Amino acid sequence: MAETFRNSVDHHKQNRLVVIWQLIIFALAFLLGTFTKLLLPGIPSEILFKFVDVLFISGTILLAVKLAREGWDLAAAGFTILGVGWGVFFASIDFFNMDVADEMITSPLYFFIPCMLLISCYKPFPIWIKALNIWCIVPYLVAFIQHRINPDYLKSNFLWMAIGFISFHTVSLIWGIFFMVQYLRESNLHRKKGS
Repeated sequence: MAETFRNSVDHHKQNRLVVIWQLIIFALAFLLGTFTKLLLPGIPSEILFKFVDVLFISGTILLAVKLAREGWDLAAAGFTILGVGWGVFFASIDFFNMDVADEMITSPLYFFIPCMLLISCYKPFPIWIKALNIWCIVPYLVAFIQHRINPDYLKSNFLWMAIGFISFHTVSLIWGIFFMVQYLRESNLHRKKGS
């Protein structure tokens, strides 16, 4: 009995750390990814974007761990796949001035479709978050189709890629806030039951 209680307390502490860190990480990725040139004008874009990508991937893996521990396996798999897909962006930065970069930068779409559908299987998400999850696929789908029609499209027009990038970082910040609010509500509920 004492061991079960200790495991429950340890799980609650770990859950608190995961929730706090995922929010911090997604907030940093959002700020650095969205306001890069304003916040850190002297740092080369390639280095900054790699750092933003690592932050984003870290946040998705933290959420994958959290949801897998809670039994939300489909959503956890979705967050894991999202981390893998975002790794393609990380790698594409090294090839940015080469012809292969255009292919690499549209390739994450293959990951985004299943991962965002799986993440949307997380039942506690309200419908508007699920809709935003699905929206994140759209800009990359448009860019992918336009690149297939005109292979030189991305060299001249990054608009849809930029919309997709900002969409993902906005949604990740919303996830971060959602899971923090959820954690605080559950903690208050446990406190009230304990008193």
